Formats: sequence, structure tokens, C-alpha cells
Amino acid sequence: MERLPKILSCSRWLSALIIAMTLVALLIGGLALDYIEMCLVASTSESRALVAVEIADKLDRLMAEVSGDIQRMAYSQTVQGRDAAAKTRYLEWMVTAFPVYGWLGVTVAGGRSVAATAHARVGQDRSDRE
Repeated sequence: MERLPKILSCSRWLSALIIAMTLVALLIGGLALDYIEMCLVASTSESRALVAVEIADKLDRLMAEVSGDIQRMAYSQTVQGRDAAAKTRYLEWMVTAFPVYGWLGVTVAGGRSVAATAHARVGQDRSDRE
């Protein structure tokens, strides 16, 4: 009969040990998941930052290229001349050759459009737009 209290005491001790081990395992698992999540978020953030830098670099190069095109067009004899039809043909060729441009136009100093690839814009006052 003395064995029964000893078994009950061991049983309680064993139950407490199992519960403690389970809690420790859950705690370690939770910490591991938190660490893994932190590493994945950092990795994703780093990847997004690299992609953003790459996109910004490509946009910067594109803007420099477009700026150069605009400077070349400004000094073109066709654009500086008085023939509006020739200017329009030149602008249409530029839009065809360089699809990056949605439309192109030439304005005089006051802002009035004298030639454009979008024919509806010719003659409009563009000084307060774009």
C-alpha cells in the first residue's frame, strides 16, 4: 500500500515535467518562428530596396536619354524652320522611331502650339499646361 502514494507522487512529478517540457518546446518554437519571420522580412525588404534602386537607375538613364533627344530636337533645322508641315512630319517620325514618346509638339515663345503629333493640339495655348 505504500507504493500507491509513491506512484501518485511520481505521476504528478512526471505530469509536471511533461507540461514543462511542452511549454519549453512551444517557447523555443515560437522564438524560432519569430526569428525566421524577422530574417524573411529583412531579406524581402533588402530585395525590394535593390529592385527600387535598379528601377530608379533605369528611370534616371531614360530621363537623361530623353533630355538629350529634346536638346537635339531643339537644335534641329527642321524644328527651327518655319514649315509647320515639315515640323509635324519630323515629330511623327520621332514618335515612330522612339515609342517612349506619347506625343510631341513644338510651341512658340508665348506657348502656342505650332506643330504636334496630336493634330488637335495644334494652335492651342500650352503655356499653362504640362
